[in-house]
Amino acid sequence: MSAQLLSVFARFLLVAWSGWWTFFVLASALNDPGSTAPLWQGLSAAALGTLLFAGSGFFAWRWPRPGAYLMIVEGAALTFLHVAFFHNPLPTRIFLIATMALPPLIVGLLFLFLQERSRKRPC
Repeated sequence: MSAQLLSVFARFLLVAWSGWWTFFVLASALNDPGSTAPLWQGLSAAALGTLLFAGSGFFAWRWPRPGAYLMIVEGAALTFLHVAFFHNPLPTRIFLIATMALPPLIVGLLFLFLQERSRKRPC
């Protein structure tokens, strides 16, 4: 597979993952008008989720080398959180790990692979 095609796939996966989870966090935080929680809790949850998903996606897009490490750490941390602290049913855990934690791991590894591959090419 060519390096250009891998780069396009990695960036597509990054945008899809970052865009979906940013949308989901914003929609979840702001959708419940009948909630007894104060407005600032919804806004702070939306800001935190947007910073996590959109911010890390932008960082990885703009600076692929350090962004690759950030994506790997973020994917590993999300996997650990889902396994250790979130007590969802097993199918939900598998779904969340596959859609929330696995894509940043894949993107980070692809970015690292592409960086190493470009370094080994003779100039």
